[in-house]
Amino acid sequence: MRKFLMGVMALALLLLGCWYLTYFQGFYLPLDPDAPVTVPVKAEDGKLWVQSGEGYEPFLVKGVAVSSSLPGKEFSDYAADEEKYLRWLEQIREMGANTVLVSTILDDDFYNAFYRVNEGAEKPLYLLQTISVSDYANDSAQDASSKEFLGSLLQDARDAVDVVHGRKAIALNRLKGSGWYRRDCSPWLLGYVVGAAWDPGVIAYTDHNKANSRVYEGACFSTGKEASPFEALMARVMDRLASYETEKYHAQHPVSFVNDPQNDPFAYEPVYGRQVGKYNCVDAEHVEAQPGFQAGMFASYRLYEFCGGYAQYFSARQKAELGDILPGLDTSRYYEGYPQLLSEYHTLPVVVTSYGFSTARGLVSERQTDTGPLNERQQGERLAQTFRDIAGSGCSGAVVSTWQDVWTQRTWNTSFAVDLAGTARWHDLQTDGQGYGLLAFDPGEKERVCVVDGDPSEWEGTAKAAENNGLSLSVRQDEEALYLLVSGEDVSESSRLYVPLDVTPKTGSKTFREPDLSFSRAADFLL
Repeated sequence: MRKFLMGVMALALLLLGCWYLTYFQGFYLPLDPDAPVTVPVKAEDGKLWVQSGEGYEPFLVKGVAVSSSLPGKEFSDYAADEEKYLRWLEQIREMGANTVLVSTILDDDFYNAFYRVNEGAEKPLYLLQTISVSDYANDSAQDASSKEFLGSLLQDARDAVDVVHGRKAIALNRLKGSGWYRRDCSPWLLGYVVGAAWDPGVIAYTDHNKANSRVYEGACFSTGKEASPFEALMARVMDRLASYETEKYHAQHPVSFVNDPQNDPFAYEPVYGRQVGKYNCVDAEHVEAQPGFQAGMFASYRLYEFCGGYAQYFSARQKAELGDILPGLDTSRYYEGYPQLLSEYHTLPVVVTSYGFSTARGLVSERQTDTGPLNERQQGERLAQTFRDIAGSGCSGAVVSTWQDVWTQRTWNTSFAVDLAGTARWHDLQTDGQGYGLLAFDPGEKERVCVVDGDPSEWEGTAKAAENNGLSLSVRQDEEALYLLVSGEDVSESSRLYVPLDVTPKTGSKTFREPDLSFSRAADFLL
């Protein structure tokens, strides 16, 4: 009996060990190396193509970026559950989108919901899976060859492949989602994107480090003669990812690495480049897919309004190399024809993996000074028009960033005045980064505490904070704003009212010069 129990325990430990090696460590045995490779999506002839069952058909990305962000929760909490993801994905598909992008490996609830929304669907949603690095690695003084940067990308690339194919277990950690990933979402995988946003300094450090090689030769990707060290590292990550998926799952999907206007392939006049911080040139054309990798690669760009009149500041040599492209740009389109420039410059398909417009009240762009903040309708109209511009310029589609407002975002225009450690707890209407979502999180469990519409009926029963000379002041607050109601016989739209605000215990002033006012206690701000 003892031998039997020991045998059972040994077998159980063996099975547990195999499970751990398979799902936690990604261990596998290439038992059938000659098995045919499936290629459900490919990048070819400047387009993305999706296998429809009757051959490949061109595919235009109509995407939305989705995260786990919820009010009151940090981004790393991954607080959204499977049912919430499922509702969001169904709404996204009903909206007319055909693709969702995730900026990192999310928790298993997302992939379970993604599988459920696509299972048996006539029009499935496709997935762009991003592999990113931590803010610490991206913003540190190290270059991209460091263990924290390159090592993280290589490991997360393998993890992402296993996650999408439903053969991964990730323990709780601070940088990405966790759970037991058992759903095979690869039939609806559009491709992989390496990187969410690169710090220009990391690229510069990498390219100027003589220890970093410009050459990489892999089974799936290699570098061309003009490649930089950073481009060689991108080729390495893409090759390891593609080779792993090919060998383990006998499948291939297109791969890309992210870029943006600040690191685009174009050279500018030195003075202009120094003013706007443009000192890198990263070119996806310098990375080449090997003949054995049938899925191919595409170029992906995060777009934002970098600088008006950018085309006139190209260097003389760059203008000559672009030839007839510049005179033919339709500058009436988004960003003065920049997506058209990318599309005509690249031989690869170009996908805009991030673009958007904020409805925040805080202005961060010179172009907003005449038009002011956008309301929700104006945001939607600009998103739709910009997508038409991008698609009409020859790109293979675009991804709106983002699906939901992200309360944890911080922006330079308010960072000096807010508690950066508590941004998740309230919606800052002035912070540009918190207003990009199509989906808003309105305060209040069932309805807002207050709607600023001039109707005082909802204030009934609210205690007055102050009364003086026939005027009364009532105060309410929620996770978005401080609301004040001033009442009195002489209050009208033409009345001039002054409300002093004391928000700190040891600072402020009891007087105000113009107009000449005095207060019973020191005030910090005057409304």
